[in-house]
Amino acid sequence: VDTPNHYMVHAIRGFFTVLSAHSNMVKFSSAKIEVFSKCANEQWGQSLRNGDSPRCAGTVPIVQKKRNFAGNMRIALVQNAPELGKSDENLRKLDALIGSGCASDIYVMPEMFATGQSNEPAGIAESMDGNVIAWMKDKARMLDAAVVGSLPVLEGGKYWNRLCFVMPDGSVTCYDKRHLFTYAGEAQHFTRGTDRVVVSFRGLRILLQVCYDLRFPVFSRNHDDYDAVIYIAAWPEKRVFAWDTLLRARALENQCFAIGVNRCGTDQFGFYPGHSAIIGPYGDTLVETDENAQMVFHDLDLDLLARFRAKFPVLQDAD
Repeated sequence: VDTPNHYMVHAIRGFFTVLSAHSNMVKFSSAKIEVFSKCANEQWGQSLRNGDSPRCAGTVPIVQKKRNFAGNMRIALVQNAPELGKSDENLRKLDALIGSGCASDIYVMPEMFATGQSNEPAGIAESMDGNVIAWMKDKARMLDAAVVGSLPVLEGGKYWNRLCFVMPDGSVTCYDKRHLFTYAGEAQHFTRGTDRVVVSFRGLRILLQVCYDLRFPVFSRNHDDYDAVIYIAAWPEKRVFAWDTLLRARALENQCFAIGVNRCGTDQFGFYPGHSAIIGPYGDTLVETDENAQMVFHDLDLDLLARFRAKFPVLQDAD
């Protein structure tokens, strides 16, 4: 970018780097987010890809562009507040929030991101040929990225809380939630999954998990077969300390990146505080959200992970 704005770009990037060094999250007001995103769209698109983790505003989206950074993988956390049974409206709001994307490789959304949370899926469940999966496939193709989220699926006469990892070519890898939340009655209406699923995408191996799975470390034990774990959730405020703590624990004990995306807003079960985050293998918070609907991103340093595992080979000593 050999323009008069070139030096301004580096100055601003340095400013955000300094802020990030003193805080786990740089907070912006909605107005500042829009200005930042607009400037990124017009001038900074190629320059703000150096490990910073700014917010993306859906109103003035950063244009999606190809990325060729070896050893990095950009992950976007898309935190929304779905209303129960209003899939079309929820998807329209997600269209506005995501916009044209923020040059991420993977966009991760919460549990039941389109339908809202319900332990009585009869009125909201879809087939794998339904509108939600079609929307995910369209999004993945448009963004040239993977799109991740769960929905209630009716298949074989049974209901499943199914996480779908949709790739740009339209292929779908599925994980059916294994640990159903008996306390709230989920196990009475949904069928328990049995398979542990690891998916590979652009060189990153990812374990797929849903919400309550976070409390069961044996099932998510890293057998040196994944580099990151994704947890999507509808985790309420009254238990958010457990969410924050266990997400960090999963990153530390499995020497991996832990990617957690929780919903926000309210529903019939209560208030959801967001707290979506990416935790690094050292246990550090790389990016996190507050309680509002938003999209944030961070570039995972896969070379750092490889060096850490080579220097401190914890996984070789695991049970």
